[in-house]
Amino acid sequence: MKKKGFTLIEVLIAITILSIISLLVWQAAGTTLASKERFDTRYEIFQSAGLALHQMTREIESAYLYATPDFLGRSGSGEQQIKTAFIGSDEGDQDSLTFDTLTHIRYIKDAKESDQAEVSYFLEPDDESDQELWVLKKREQSPPDTDLKQGGRTSVLFKGVSELNFRYFDSVKGEFVESWDSSSLDNINKLPRAVEILLVVQ
Repeated sequence: MKKKGFTLIEVLIAITILSIISLLVWQAAGTTLASKERFDTRYEIFQSAGLALHQMTREIESAYLYATPDFLGRSGSGEQQIKTAFIGSDEGDQDSLTFDTLTHIRYIKDAKESDQAEVSYFLEPDDESDQELWVLKKREQSPPDTDLKQGGRTSVLFKGVSELNFRYFDSVKGEFVESWDSSSLDNINKLPRAVEILLVVQ
């Protein structure tokens, strides 16, 4: 009766093939995990950017202007207490926008606030990044006052921004313009028909 078995060469060949297969499986698993991590990171970035854009859109849609100071209230001495405006500044790829909106939410009971607020969107350098990136910030003051660019609370909407651009649709010209000022003679007490927001993130 003949006994059958494996020769040393056959065993070595089998081990070599098994090692190659294991290496390929390990590389494929590593590539899959790396792709998943990149996808998850991009998803989180797009989701956060989407939430920031949604908030900005909602607040810009509720922007308002009062045509005459009589609607704004005066102090006992007759001084104007509130000033409304819609001012979009063209600053290259780091635009800013300041306006009055009706979307403020009062979180603290009996706080001297209302649904009216002045809001500013602007960029500041991201000191934590080793690249030339920016932080999208929001300043909110409620109730509004006569100083359109000071006061209130500042919060971070998004980090890792490389570009923020606003464009404003002028219904008279029938085209988008790069800046808007409701206190200028061209647009006195007027809001743009539409606002285009371009937010570029890393």
